[in-house]
Parts: sequence; structure tokens; C-alpha cells
Amino acid sequence: MEELMIVSLSLEDIKSMIERNENIKTLEEQEIKEKIDVLKEVGCRAHHIKNILFYNPFYLNQPIKEVKELVEELTSFGLTNLYTVLEEDPFLLNYDKRELASFIKEKQEEGISLDDKYYGIYE
Repeated sequence: MEELMIVSLSLEDIKSMIERNENIKTLEEQEIKEKIDVLKEVGCRAHHIKNILFYNPFYLNQPIKEVKELVEELTSFGLTNLYTVLEEDPFLLNYDKRELASFIKEKQEEGISLDDKYYGIYE
């Protein structure tokens, strides 16, 4: 749990996360670190990471390979402020690559472009 404390999650925050996702107790520190590192790579700072993990503790269950593929997919759609998108809707990290592509295509068919300030991802 040390990695979670590094991003300023309090013991109370961590307890709350565990209540919602008991799998956190079984994770190795290295697994948690790898997922935090992915968030850092897209520009997330400690306060972004804290919010993302607190509001979506299920992100920590995702296989690291799928997380990296998802981030690549998000980046391929031209989302440049990925840290903002993920903080606003941390549940995006629960999508797989195929689901995400379908979701974005659906939004584009609704006439919402990636250039729109509010893309609708945050719903």
C-alpha cells in the first residue's frame, strides 16, 4: 500500500478503496506502481492520480498490457490532455480497447468531434 500513500492517499482513502474493491489487498506493490507509472506517462501528477485511483479503484485490477493498449488508443484519437480526461472520467480506464473505439465512434456519429471542449466522455 506504500505506492498508494506516495500519491497522497490517506489510510482512510485506502480503506474506502478496499471496501469497494477487495482485490486491492492482494495486489503486489509492483503491480500498483506499474499502473501509477502509466498515469504519470500521460501527464498525471500526484493529485490527478489520487483522484483517479480513489474514484476508480477497479483500475488497479486491469492487466497492465490492457491499460497500455487503452492509453495508446486514447492517444490515437487525438486526446492530448489525457490526464484531464482520465481525472474527469476515471472509469474510462475500465474499458478495453474495442469498447473504447466503439464508444468514441458512437460520439462522433452523434456529431460530437474530438475538437469539442466537452466531448461527452465524462458522462
